[in-house]
Amino acid sequence: MARKNRSQAAAKKNSAGCLGVIAMVFLGIAGVLAFNTWSFINRAVVTEAIVIDVEVFDDDEGVTYRPVFGFPTGNGPVEASPKVATGEYDYEIGETVEIRYDPDDPTHAIPTGAAGPWIFVMISGGFGAIVAAVAVLTFVSALKSKTRSGK
Repeated sequence: MARKNRSQAAAKKNSAGCLGVIAMVFLGIAGVLAFNTWSFINRAVVTEAIVIDVEVFDDDEGVTYRPVFGFPTGNGPVEASPKVATGEYDYEIGETVEIRYDPDDPTHAIPTGAAGPWIFVMISGGFGAIVAAVAVLTFVSALKSKTRSGK
């Protein structure tokens, strides 16, 4: 009986270790994404842009929309759009929108109020945190079952 408990405890520890590695990968990805997003936001220039077009994408998963912004830079006028299309039709052609753009690559622009840049950080970090919690609980369970077996 004690041998079976030790075997189960070892299996739980191995599972906790594997889950811990998976959690660290997702938390690492979230860290890199957070750093890149933070860097973009800190170096970005905030300006007023006009919505000059709304691209419509219709595929098997449904219809998504992506606005095209026109705005002035030090090097002349630029057209840019977010990298990700959404299922919401948030912008009307001719509407003025505050955006952030990368001065080194003005075609990389996002509306200032958009949660988009942080969404992948939240998903990856949230998943990593949940997996880390499960890993810790699994490891604690392994320790408890080992102490119950008398070792």
